[in-house]
Amino acid sequence: MASSGTFAAVALAVIFGSGGIALLANTPAIREIAGCRRGSCVPLGILGLAAAGFLLLPEARIWGVAVAASMLLGAAFTLFYRRRYLWCVPPIMLLAALVPVAFAR
Repeated sequence: MASSGTFAAVALAVIFGSGGIALLANTPAIREIAGCRRGSCVPLGILGLAAAGFLLLPEARIWGVAVAASMLLGAAFTLFYRRRYLWCVPPIMLLAALVPVAFAR
């Protein structure tokens, strides 16, 4: 039977995978929503897809947690720097969801 950490890993992989695909589309609307400059959406999309792929592989799950946590910390610090304090809550909640994934077997 799969643990709750495995279910959380799959759920987070879906979130990061869909976000990565959206960022790779690199449309003006996505750039405006994500707050990216013209050339920075594609590397973020690649990182999102890499995090999703790593989260799905049990042997490499810790690498997925590391990539996802670095993206989420960067997002939270950027939002905090721009004084959007309420928008800092979703990345911090996703960081909290990464904890059971990091310790799942």
